Amino acid sequence: MECYDTDTYAGFKYLLWEIVFEMYQDLRDYLNALDSRGELKVVEKDVSVEYEIAAYIRKSSDLNGPAFLFNNVRNYPGWRFAAGLYCTLSKLTVALECEARDIAKKYRDAITNPIEPRIVSSAAFKEKVIKFEDVNLYDLPICKHSEGDSGKFITSAVAFAKDPDTSVLQLGIHRHELKGKNTLGLWAPGEKRVGRAFLKAEERGEALQVALVIGNDPAVDLASQAKIPHSVSKIGVAGGLRGSPVELAKCETIDVEVPARSEVVIECEAVPGYREREGPFGEITGTYSGGKEAPVLKVKAICMRRNPIFTTFLTGMPKTDNHYMAMPAMMEVVYRYASIACPEVKAVNLTGNGYYTALVSIKKRMEGEPYNVMAAVLGSIYQTKYCYVFDDDIDVFNPDDCEWAFQTRFQPAQDTHIFNFMVGAPLDPSAPLDRHTSKMGFDCTIPLSERDSGKYRRVKVPGVENVNW
Repeated sequence: MECYDTDTYAGFKYLLWEIVFEMYQDLRDYLNALDSRGELKVVEKDVSVEYEIAAYIRKSSDLNGPAFLFNNVRNYPGWRFAAGLYCTLSKLTVALECEARDIAKKYRDAITNPIEPRIVSSAAFKEKVIKFEDVNLYDLPICKHSEGDSGKFITSAVAFAKDPDTSVLQLGIHRHELKGKNTLGLWAPGEKRVGRAFLKAEERGEALQVALVIGNDPAVDLASQAKIPHSVSKIGVAGGLRGSPVELAKCETIDVEVPARSEVVIECEAVPGYREREGPFGEITGTYSGGKEAPVLKVKAICMRRNPIFTTFLTGMPKTDNHYMAMPAMMEVVYRYASIACPEVKAVNLTGNGYYTALVSIKKRMEGEPYNVMAAVLGSIYQTKYCYVFDDDIDVFNPDDCEWAFQTRFQPAQDTHIFNFMVGAPLDPSAPLDRHTSKMGFDCTIPLSERDSGKYRRVKVPGVENVNW
């Protein structure tokens, strides 16, 4: 039986102390940071992977509650489980170590100033290795999340694979349905990096080697969402976010490098020329995607740290983990295209599911700039369906401020702009044709000719900042 332990990283002890690192080296550092800021609840009672862990995340998302570290997972002795890691905006600001209004800038800085990874020879995730016939996915605490899901799904794994043409290390988060003792689904659409790499390998009649990496530092999780060309690896963005190179180590059975201090690595091969039914699954839209034919992963090894921590990301009704995880990359790409249309973009925000609705504030100097901004955003970003453009005095992170501007600076007949037929998001249930939709922009800015008229003057009460009780 090939199941062994090594002494690699054995000296690292997991304690919930106040974080002292300049950046997060791994998931455990991030848990420490959440705990030090009152954003983590340690739960000792045993919990079930059948809906219960997902229920904790759902309730915490709705009530702006904590993330969780479950120390006892029912029927899975020896496992701990971290959940709700990104389920509120406040956790995202801990993950990125910045304020909400600075997220787009920090993410943009990481894209424009990537830090390439460092290859190391030892890895924490190899403290326990299970190979070949000893692999049993049923020993992992994989969750069932929503009542209409077809089964249990791994939702928090960052998939690592090399592009067959370029050898660029590709990253992405996809869902993986538990199919059998050594079999998982791979729902990775062809326009995504890992899905594209699989199609290229399949054309050659080759299996694609894929590593599913669970329990990462937040820079790796969030960098996996970056909107950059496939010719550039996202792992450099992760380095840019954390301010230091991500340490990578080679897997045990496949030629793929992954973060050395991750909690669990599932080493797989995607089988060419074969599909199985996958889904339904509760999606980011708050609706279910139907069952579809999807490639299959055959698992060759499961590697893990001692006293490992499993994770899951909840999706479904906005907002929860997946919606907030999407925000940094979406905010950056909205800022990027809006800035082409108007050089003085002040802030961007994404509401709802983190994809469909963009809020942009600008310093307007020409009357047509709001239209240019919404056309650039809606035409260039297929996931975005609505775009609101505000003046620079409106705080796009304050719902009341945005609603006030919408009510007082917007005229439906002249300030609504409908784009009749565009490529749209793949999961929109209202789309009349798959992946095609109409889109809408809202100009909530003051006409330049009326800016000094006084009719839009905001009512203020003097001295508010000076009173206390």
